[in-house]
Amino acid sequence: MPRHIRWDKLTLENVLSLVEALLQLSEKPDCESKLPLCVVWNADKLRITGYEIKKTTGNRTKTTEVGTKKEDLLQQIKNAGKTVKLLRQKAESSVSHKERELQELQAALDCLKELGVREDEPARKNQGYWKFTLTLKHQTATIKENLEVVNQKWNQHPKTNSSTVSQIQTADKSIDWQEICGTMLEKHKRLTTNELLFADDDNKFDDFKAIHVPLALVERNKPKKCSEDISPEQGSRLYEPSYEEKQRFEHEAFLEKIIRDGVGKTQGHRIALIGEPGAGKTTQLQTIAFWILNSNLGLPIWISLADLQGKSVENYLLQDWLKNALEVVRVEEQENAFADLFKNNRVWLLLDAADEMSSLQPLTEISQQLTGWVKNARVVLTCRVNVWEANANALENFETYRLLNFEYPQQRVYWALVSQQGCRQRGKIMAGIR
Repeated sequence: MPRHIRWDKLTLENVLSLVEALLQLSEKPDCESKLPLCVVWNADKLRITGYEIKKTTGNRTKTTEVGTKKEDLLQQIKNAGKTVKLLRQKAESSVSHKERELQELQAALDCLKELGVREDEPARKNQGYWKFTLTLKHQTATIKENLEVVNQKWNQHPKTNSSTVSQIQTADKSIDWQEICGTMLEKHKRLTTNELLFADDDNKFDDFKAIHVPLALVERNKPKKCSEDISPEQGSRLYEPSYEEKQRFEHEAFLEKIIRDGVGKTQGHRIALIGEPGAGKTTQLQTIAFWILNSNLGLPIWISLADLQGKSVENYLLQDWLKNALEVVRVEEQENAFADLFKNNRVWLLLDAADEMSSLQPLTEISQQLTGWVKNARVVLTCRVNVWEANANALENFETYRLLNFEYPQQRVYWALVSQQGCRQRGKIMAGIR
């Protein structure tokens, strides 16, 4: 019996990715694959198996066909340029990224069986091996035509016509949240980035994308006890916060391990980026936001915390962000759908510059506001070191990453690009004067 199947858009996308990856492999001659995976047509049936093993006893040779494994099917999906879409991981979950991919692949296989497309063959008794056929249109049909068979089966299935699924599909068609979040991010990038970096419209900050400061996971050290008599000045220094570097991350490693894979005690759900003024906190947060968007990891929503002006995060999201994003005066009808995005763990909140809030205790205020449906969002926050040190206990459930200094080669590249942009801008001004 198939496991419980989610009849949602994500499952359908994974089903189609799996079938298309297998169809692509079927076009290669004689099961030409580096994987233990063989795909062969027989009229309207696409047969999927693994490899053969031969065992010789005396003059007799016995050939046994072994099925393939889910890991090989997953790799074929990636080889075909596809990805397995994942649900947002819950904060308390410790399941790895690879295990989650295999779970979604299993769901896709179960769905194909429920649709009547997949039929299993007896495989080896060894657990984990698969041999099966997919009933599609025909081996002479195009990939698109064969995929349409799956789409039709999906649309005809009674569970895909349920009211819940219909409402989700209607909402997705009426509001493209992915596009809206991308548009809002572009607006904020212009507002929060040095104008010099945008001086040449043809460049649009692209040259600076390759320049990123490394980050270090840090933990706050407890003050050392001192039994000796010390001066007041020495005593105050004893209780100044200090941090111990636990692990260093280069830019790509941070994005992949912390943001995508959720490595760490909070599984990437609560992240604080701290640094000195001008260290690149806002630029780093922008890069994270666009990476989340372009990697289909969720819906990034940017909030410059200075814009709250005394409002709660929830009220700002509904009264300001949502109205500006949808470009409407009233948003009552969309508020529930918007809140559902949070409840379904699809949203990332990018909270920039806690130190610029009007509150005397900004981090305490943020902690008190990450409640209700807002608390389901994953949060990445930036803050200056001095403000973080003064309020650090308010956000104890955040993992702290400190922006380190540029390496010398990066400094040279950065200032060369800034100088180049400055020269371009001065050239345009002089041309206008002439």
